Amino acid sequence: MKLNREYSLKEIADLYHCTLSSDVDYKFNSISSINKIENHSLIYISDKKHLTRLDSNIDCAIIIAKDISLSTKHAHIICDNPLFIFSKFLSDYINSNKIEFFTQPPGILKYPSSTTIYPNVSIGSSVEIGDNCIIYPNVTIYDNCKIGNNVIIHSGCVIGSDGFGLAKDESNFWFKVPQIGNVIIEDYVEIGANSTIDRGAIDSTIIRRNVKIDNQV
Repeated sequence: MKLNREYSLKEIADLYHCTLSSDVDYKFNSISSINKIENHSLIYISDKKHLTRLDSNIDCAIIIAKDISLSTKHAHIICDNPLFIFSKFLSDYINSNKIEFFTQPPGILKYPSSTTIYPNVSIGSSVEIGDNCIIYPNVTIYDNCKIGNNVIIHSGCVIGSDGFGLAKDESNFWFKVPQIGNVIIEDYVEIGANSTIDRGAIDSTIIRRNVKIDNQV
């Protein structure tokens, strides 16, 4: 995910009282997960086993735990709780709580004429809906979700709500990890009534082509 500007590692280290180990002038302009690292992005690593996912050809910065900090040559800052510091940065600089739901009668929303959207469906901003879909009453679709073609979503479903992401802060109090990903539903998917599909913390939650999900999942 692209950020609104470039940040330096020194800036983050100073803000959150971390140890800056190297490359004081290193700058990043996006956020990545360990599963999908982008160039010039910031990630976090708390577990040594995740170091194997780092590619030496990818230029990224890491918020990393002290006991494994000597195992990487990437630019990094050191702290006791990388997930919390990473989450605090997201919380401070990305407004993930600005959800722009709107509920409007069918015919006003922009979607293909072959798609049917029943009353009381709530759809956020920047949602894409494909051809020949059926979205039954009382479905909620959060911002930035993408619905493919020939998708059926039954009544009461919630698509794109927050995942269950938490980290302990310095006081051992639960801190909410911002969930900034989205949901992608591919073609020919059917989702049963009252099911929930959470968005990813950083990446997309993807429901692959032709998947069928039962009620209340």
